[in-house]
Amino acid sequence: MINGKQIHSYRFIAMAIFTFCLILPQAAMAATANIDLSTPRQTIRGFGGMNFPRWIGTLTNDQVDTAFGNGPGQIGFTILRIDVPHNNANWSGEISAAVRAKSHGAIVVASPWSPPASMKTNNDLIGGELRTDAYDDYADHLTDFANYMSSNGASLYAISLQNEPDIAVSYESCDWTSTQMRNFLTNNASVIPTRVMVAESFNFNQSFTDPILNDSAAEAQMEIIAGHIYGGGLSDYPLARNKGKDIFMTEHLVLETDWVDNLATGKEIHDCMVANMNAYIWWYIRRSYGPMDEDGNVTKRGYVMSHFAKFVRPGYTRVDATASPSSGVYVTAYKSGDSLVIVAINQNSSSSSVTFSLSGGSVDSYTKYETTSDNNLSNMGSVGSTNTLAANSINTFVGTIGGGETTPPTPDPMQWASGGEPAATGSTSIIMTAETASDDSPPVSYYFECTTDGSASSTWQTSLTYEAQDLTPSTSYTFRVRARDDSPAQNETEWSGTASATTDPPSTDVELVTPWQTGLTNEKPSATNRALIFVAHGEMDGVMDLTDVTYGGQSMNKVVEGNYSATIEAYVAAYILDEAGITAATNDTFNPTWDTEPAEIKYASVFLSNVNQADLTGDSATAGGTSSTILTSSLTTNNGDMVIDAATCGNTGTYTLNNGFTQGSHQSSASSTGVTGYKSATAIDETPSVTHNSVNRQVIIGFVVQAAEANGFENCSQVQSGGYRLASDLNEDCYVNLGDLEVLTYYWLDTDCSEPDNCEHSDFEPDSDVDFADFSDFAMQWMQCNNPTDSGCTPNW
Repeated sequence: MINGKQIHSYRFIAMAIFTFCLILPQAAMAATANIDLSTPRQTIRGFGGMNFPRWIGTLTNDQVDTAFGNGPGQIGFTILRIDVPHNNANWSGEISAAVRAKSHGAIVVASPWSPPASMKTNNDLIGGELRTDAYDDYADHLTDFANYMSSNGASLYAISLQNEPDIAVSYESCDWTSTQMRNFLTNNASVIPTRVMVAESFNFNQSFTDPILNDSAAEAQMEIIAGHIYGGGLSDYPLARNKGKDIFMTEHLVLETDWVDNLATGKEIHDCMVANMNAYIWWYIRRSYGPMDEDGNVTKRGYVMSHFAKFVRPGYTRVDATASPSSGVYVTAYKSGDSLVIVAINQNSSSSSVTFSLSGGSVDSYTKYETTSDNNLSNMGSVGSTNTLAANSINTFVGTIGGGETTPPTPDPMQWASGGEPAATGSTSIIMTAETASDDSPPVSYYFECTTDGSASSTWQTSLTYEAQDLTPSTSYTFRVRARDDSPAQNETEWSGTASATTDPPSTDVELVTPWQTGLTNEKPSATNRALIFVAHGEMDGVMDLTDVTYGGQSMNKVVEGNYSATIEAYVAAYILDEAGITAATNDTFNPTWDTEPAEIKYASVFLSNVNQADLTGDSATAGGTSSTILTSSLTTNNGDMVIDAATCGNTGTYTLNNGFTQGSHQSSASSTGVTGYKSATAIDETPSVTHNSVNRQVIIGFVVQAAEANGFENCSQVQSGGYRLASDLNEDCYVNLGDLEVLTYYWLDTDCSEPDNCEHSDFEPDSDVDFADFSDFAMQWMQCNNPTDSGCTPNW
């Protein structure tokens, strides 16, 4: 029996417990962060910072390793931002750090602070605008820089048109309006050989880029919306996302370096991620207020950034998570395959507790990493779903996803889209589109398998459409497609039915097989009637001559050479090697022999196809310091020919190719410039011409490479290598006859034709066996002939 005194005591105890609960610290009340693994947001491209050799000197190799390596004591950055110097004499300064960063798997993005002053309305590097008559020149300037970086092993992921075009400053800059940038994109940006970023507004001003995104012609010429967050702009950009553009935050800094401000950088990255940005890039990598101090040591800000950079790697997808489960606590989550990374920030001055509640999968335990004012990325061991976050801390949790759904996407088996079966888009490419699949664990990925040539298969991709490239002309390829979801189990559908397409006949025009290469190596590609062009540029005090060039031990033939000789000589020469020499070459290395080796040498080379190597005509010309434009005499061409030109100038600077020629390579060294170019001919006279921006002694050469006569195959072997094999010519002797029937008979009713030789092509369907369906296909070409030496043939070309 409870008496009144006892009741009073119980009431007192209850009130005490209630009061105690009211004054418990926040850590005792665990907030919940709901994380939905089946709701993907943006793909993460990475985190990084800026290297600016012209202004503060370049990063050393050790400093690059610290910034971009991902081992102990390293930050784990994956994006390097660099300058596009207005003067190409400074371009070489960007190479070393970029090459080393790329060796760690980083991507490189480049931003110009100003076009060359000569292209601007005020003829000054500060302020002013890009002259409209210099738009082509500026596009070439960006193109040349991208090509220069690529040729030196530091290819760019993307290049910007302008750093902060919408703010007036007292240092290198250029003013652009949205209309000017839209016009430049529409009319000039297509030549730029890498992704284009716009507009790098200083405060991510969407009103600047909205007109660009809403102009289909301009929008098609750029891939990334980039901007900075000085004074604003940190918000979602649905228009950019809906247009399929990545969103990069490419610059921000704060000067304060106390722990609260360093931790605020983590919160800023969190905000950028929640705003669906794909990348976050700090200003200077090496600076007292940056992620690395002047001596190359990782700072507290660097450790904060590494909580994202080391664990959220390129290709990870942010998934939906409660962004702020309690006051002062911030959470984002990322996954890749079965890996889950959660970054949780506590900006409160006391500890806070948070529980991670997952849907679409489960994690048994996490490895926790913590940075506070007293420790740096400390491994806190294995923890569960409920955790106490230390006061003023940033924490990363890494776990492995298990469980989840087991149902593959629908339709299952996968299907081709209506009208999406494989179809040729040229002599070396076939395009196809899958039906849109649906699943509870998006995004759905698609894999297009070529059953007749595994090298033509895709990788897993989210795009419904796949275009197989580098195929053989006049050849049938068979494909099928399947889909998988993004659950931890990555459930896959069954294969679709197979569908086939035949590539178009090969072109008979002279064409570049690969881009121009610089240096003394060029790997042999596959092509028909190949020719190899080698160009040498030299400059020295005295006289020089390139007397011999071999490729893989095979002697090349000199086509044309030229020199401008005063006290100092500028020299350029071109050599060619025909199909027979290329075939006989035992390696991919050039060996040039000079009578006197120049002080400065530059080499470039390219492989061509469909070449008649018999009749080569060329010309050369010289000019002194009075004319920046130099040209040869006009050269007579036939339809399908190609004209090659090359020039050397005794000054550093930039070459512009005239008369519709396309630049192949552009090389500048300490005191000279070399350029190569090419142009497809249409039976009219062509005049090689170039213009250098810094007048000096120059020499130019030009010559015509004639196209092989259409279908000018001399034997059966050339027919096969040219891509004109009859599908039923199983023994490849250019006849479909009893010899081929013997091959078909050998594999008759074979049920294991999935090997690479595909039953010597006799499984025409293909369905892994040889049966009456294949015999029907075979019979369609019975007794056809493809031999060019047989006057009774009616070939298929």
